[in-house]
Amino acid sequence: MHARFLVTLILACPAAIHADILYLRDGTRHTGDLVSRTDQHVVFRIQVPGTTSGVLRTFPAALVARVELTAATPAPTVVEDDASADAGEARSTADLLQIVREGFELLDDEDWLAALRALQRAVLAARPPQLAELEQLALQARGTALDDLLAQTRLRVAAQADGGRTFRLSYVTAYERAALGRRLAAEQAALLESAFDGRPLAAWLTHAEEYAEVRPDARRLVAAAGRCAAMIKARLRHDPALAGERDERRRLTELHDALTRLAARVLALRGYTAPPGGNAAPTEGEPGPSSQPARTSAAPPEPQESRP
Repeated sequence: MHARFLVTLILACPAAIHADILYLRDGTRHTGDLVSRTDQHVVFRIQVPGTTSGVLRTFPAALVARVELTAATPAPTVVEDDASADAGEARSTADLLQIVREGFELLDDEDWLAALRALQRAVLAARPPQLAELEQLALQARGTALDDLLAQTRLRVAAQADGGRTFRLSYVTAYERAALGRRLAAEQAALLESAFDGRPLAAWLTHAEEYAEVRPDARRLVAAAGRCAAMIKARLRHDPALAGERDERRRLTELHDALTRLAARVLALRGYTAPPGGNAAPTEGEPGPSSQPARTSAAPPEPQESRP
């Protein structure tokens, strides 16, 4: 049977997280949201990794095997605990050094979230002379600058949001913003250079029309495009090196949009099947590309499982 699909790229900012799964009779599986269903057609919004966009597709009902519906899960909210107290309360240098040492131990245990809490708490509470001692401790004990260590840990937590399905970077301390921007830029460059089906991701952006059928690296390509788009969105929001750089911000926004279109194109190919657990890339949990700098108030939300 030859089916004609209606494919539209739509934008959405969902207040809740859905994980409906559409199964086609040819074995194709898609994760997203069921929009409507009649005896003739099923309209399904396929989640586009790395963005808040979706591919709206209309399938003939005869091609649909079943749709698994799941209840909406409220989007995680920010929980404020003792972060404001830590930022305003005077702490002894000995206490702060001990908090950082505990953060190092948590890093060794690969408890990234708890390590992020500890390092952020110490940085926010430290006065300039105390911060200098914390930085010296990081260099001696870890061989890494404290701001880079904090940024690296935050990225690990951001990549674990919603079980790894979402890259969420909702808060960044002013102290680590520059280091975080450099790490995001490096990861973006590495993803663009990664090869999929014989071409780097950057090359597929200019030859997207040639990706006309599902290829062996389709899932990996979607994952990389989604992750790269998420990194760019985070840079546009948090990277101080981009402040006032209108041309570079425009270029990055266009690159983000091209990555989104490429992911949407591959997702819409007939025969593309999402891996178990959903589409093969994290979605970006933040708002769209923004020119607003990261918040720098002394009372940030403390990181939690899904919103570091």
